[in-house]
Amino acid sequence: MATDGAVPGRVRIAALRLLRVSPYAATDPGDAFQLLLGTGETDALQVATIDALGRYENPAIPTSLIARWPELSQVVRAQIVTALLSRTDRVGTVLQALEDGRIKPTELTPAQVEFLRNYREPGISQRALRIFGPTTRARPAVVEQFKVSLRTKGLAARGRDIFRARCAQCHRLGGEGFALGPDLAATKLIGKEKILSAILEPNLELTSGYATSIIETRGRENLIGIVLDDNETTITLRQPGSVDVVWPRRNIQTIQPQPWSLMPEGLEQGLAPEAMADLLEYIMTTPR
Repeated sequence: MATDGAVPGRVRIAALRLLRVSPYAATDPGDAFQLLLGTGETDALQVATIDALGRYENPAIPTSLIARWPELSQVVRAQIVTALLSRTDRVGTVLQALEDGRIKPTELTPAQVEFLRNYREPGISQRALRIFGPTTRARPAVVEQFKVSLRTKGLAARGRDIFRARCAQCHRLGGEGFALGPDLAATKLIGKEKILSAILEPNLELTSGYATSIIETRGRENLIGIVLDDNETTITLRQPGSVDVVWPRRNIQTIQPQPWSLMPEGLEQGLAPEAMADLLEYIMTTPR
């Protein structure tokens, strides 16, 4: 059903979700699953295919996926990077493709870049630092550029649109958004200047209770998120989109607190200081 073009797309995706928890023995890089990629199938179906393939142990899969890179959409490429970095034995494959130029550094999310920069194996982190450079913490030039926003009277209605477009994926405010990071209605207590710094310099001061952690499971999976609960039997990890993952402690190899924020650097790109003033006004005037 997964490979049958006559079957409705939603059913094919459901079939792929079932197949990803079943054994997979094919060793031919051109097997039927991989032939679904870059052949005119919908992005949703190709993403489901990547999710299934990413869970299989076949060592030929990572190389074969990257070999198809030029044929794939940005959405499917992003899913491949996510799938490969989620497995400890495939992180090196992504680094090699970055070094060879087959994957562009801009095709990784800021969180994925920081994951590689701070990877627990020095050999990986050093190679990543040569590609991406070190983590930026203080950004005085950018802060200076937007200081005028603190003195400009913004329009909250426009700021709401900016919040929806740039902040709602990780923050709640005015009954909208997802609760990955702090509720922005509470941050008004720290004042506009510190809010502006938090937006422009997310890695400078990490908010207590919202530190990034990387969990390595005994099944060699990498999980990135914020630890919500840590007890004797389970750990609850919140990931972007307010997805909460609960893992039994016996299945966890290590938990590594990170010196970087899940909030990406560069959220101000494309915003004029006047627009930043609108966002700050919306944050400061919206009630809990």
